[in-house]
Amino acid sequence: MVAFIWGTAFVAQTTGMKSMGPVTFTGFRLLLGGLVLLPFTYFYFKFKSLNFEKIRILFLMSFALLIGALFQQIALIYTNVANVAFLTALYVPIVPFIYFVILKKPVSKYIIFASVLCITGVWFLSKNELEFGSYGDLLSIIGAFFWSFHIILIFKASELNIEPVLTAAFHIFCWTDRCGACFFNRKS
Repeated sequence: MVAFIWGTAFVAQTTGMKSMGPVTFTGFRLLLGGLVLLPFTYFYFKFKSLNFEKIRILFLMSFALLIGALFQQIALIYTNVANVAFLTALYVPIVPFIYFVILKKPVSKYIIFASVLCITGVWFLSKNELEFGSYGDLLSIIGAFFWSFHIILIFKASELNIEPVLTAAFHIFCWTDRCGACFFNRKS
């Protein structure tokens, strides 16, 4: 089910790019997500549980989300959907790699196996359309690193007991205004 939703999102992204630029699309994407979460945020938002460390993690998470989404969206201008999907999926093996290299946390053999399995599966899904070597491929890989940082920061947020609804709402509303320039972003 997740693969279906994820795959259809790339189709929507490509279709959306026919009538608007990547920043505009990302801005609307974040705004729509924020509007969906707004009622839940009202009921779950707890100001008293916020402190500087939580706000810092929320800010970094939302920044990684925004930059990952923007790189992914801009990559669609320069390469095909299959490449963007495949290269974005590299965040799966990148996460344990970052975990090991930067955080000095050991990675289990099961995580390594799952990472290889994920990349193999995505390769089989998109192998007929893959053509590597474009500028869009580089943008997709950079985006995958930002998605990886986002996942690691989600783990950190869970350690700090930051409410998931608050996290999602912060992501969306923190950066929707940064995409305010989206209304000035023309279709490329």
